Amino acid sequence: MHDGLILAFVSIGVVFAALLILYLFYGLMGEIFMRGSSKPAPEHPAPAADDEEGARKAAAIAVALELQNRRTLTLQPGNSSWKSPEYSFRKKP
Repeated sequence: MHDGLILAFVSIGVVFAALLILYLFYGLMGEIFMRGSSKPAPEHPAPAADDEEGARKAAAIAVALELQNRRTLTLQPGNSSWKSPEYSFRKKP
């Protein structure tokens, strides 16, 4: 019984030590990679608020996407080719 307890504590200790090492390793790698990406992002010019042509194009694209999403997400009953005999692997006698 005494040997089983020692084995259990050692195995639990090894697992937690490995997890701690992995945690520290990934934390260190995150710090290293974040330090390298500390450059400021390039500034992009903001679109003009009074650009009526761009606003119309964006609205048209948004409406088209909304209509497309409604069509593809709406489930309509109908014939499905999933149960078609052509796709069956069973040989008919």
